Amino acid sequence: MDDGVFILVTLDGFRVAYSKRYFELVTIEGHLVGNCIKECFDNCEIYGTMEQAMDEARRITKRYHETENGICVLKAGMGKSYDEIVKE
Repeated sequence: MDDGVFILVTLDGFRVAYSKRYFELVTIEGHLVGNCIKECFDNCEIYGTMEQAMDEARRITKRYHETENGICVLKAGMGKSYDEIVKE
């Protein structure tokens, strides 16, 4: 199982979600998969700073004893807005 707490970094902020779908979120080449990103992050709060996102990620990790990926930052979307990513 490739579960973890993922922080999605985009031009319009940071979103945080727990997921068991790492290999569906990111391709082997490191590209984000738009429809899976939408399913996992669409209802997430948008944070303005990485510090706020990390605080939320730590809160979420307390709900789970162990995750295979821990807290993972998805930086592949840094140069794009959330809407651009989910339309790909």
